[in-house]
Amino acid sequence: MLNNLESANEFNEFLNDAHLCSIRARFGLAMCLLNEFANRHQIAGKAFNEFRKELWESPLLWASIGDAVPWYENLKAFDEREISSENAFGANDPISTSSNDILRFVNAAKNTESVLLISFYFAADNEGTLELLKNVAEICGPPELPPTTPFKFSTFSQGSGWGPKLHLKDLRFWRKFSETWYLDLQEYQS
Repeated sequence: MLNNLESANEFNEFLNDAHLCSIRARFGLAMCLLNEFANRHQIAGKAFNEFRKELWESPLLWASIGDAVPWYENLKAFDEREISSENAFGANDPISTSSNDILRFVNAAKNTESVLLISFYFAADNEGTLELLKNVAEICGPPELPPTTPFKFSTFSQGSGWGPKLHLKDLRFWRKFSETWYLDLQEYQS
């Protein structure tokens, strides 16, 4: 991704846009990157779908922080989710999915989860969540970065860094967008 000056400029523009985004929006962008990487490297399966579902259902995305305490207390530890380099959320073709790609995916998934969890009990971590998003982008190395436009309405200056509480239709849109935005890239590159 960062092979040339144009890519570096695109990456910097992405990070500048993300810097204005809320923690919720940064999570959405991280999910865009993670889903594209999983699609490109044929990583899928029950564990991956459960992981995504559990994170998208987090009250941190649509309610107040206090409402998320029961969810957080019942959240499975990352290693208990069958997320490892051995099963990689069910890599569809272990021959074409290298162990390096699987390790990268696991690291990107951990960073994506951390975007939500890093600010759970403490003050909203602006630089920490931005750094995690940057890590996800660098690990995933997409052929093109996801557009930030769908997420820009949720800014860090609102809701103590979390942005406004999301309406369920916004949350559904973000989730669907994160799981499909890269499909247009595939058609364009074909």
